[in-house]
Amino acid sequence: MPGMRIGEIVQPAWSRTADAVAGTTSSVALKLQQTIDRTAALSQEISTFVAILLSPAAFISLVLGIWRIGADLGWTDQFLISNGLFSHWQVWVALAIALQAVAATFSRANQKAQASEQN
Repeated sequence: MPGMRIGEIVQPAWSRTADAVAGTTSSVALKLQQTIDRTAALSQEISTFVAILLSPAAFISLVLGIWRIGADLGWTDQFLISNGLFSHWQVWVALAIALQAVAATFSRANQKAQASEQN
């Protein structure tokens, strides 16, 4: 008889525990989904902000590359950076191209995301 009594006691405790876990899991899942949605919205805003800032950065890099070419040809005063990696015009022009390509990629991704949200 003691075995039957333990079985009777364990079963209701198990079902109460399962109900408590199920209730907790659904509320955790709901909070997790809300957090994921907020994170997705925030990441889209950040990518828009980054895309806005990258185009001017690309333009500045291009201007510095042109200034370095002008300094090499003797058309302008001495370049701001006289030695090191960033003293070469090729680095500045390549950086400008890369920044503009990344900005265009972010812009296209943002446009696709906004189009999918509207549908």
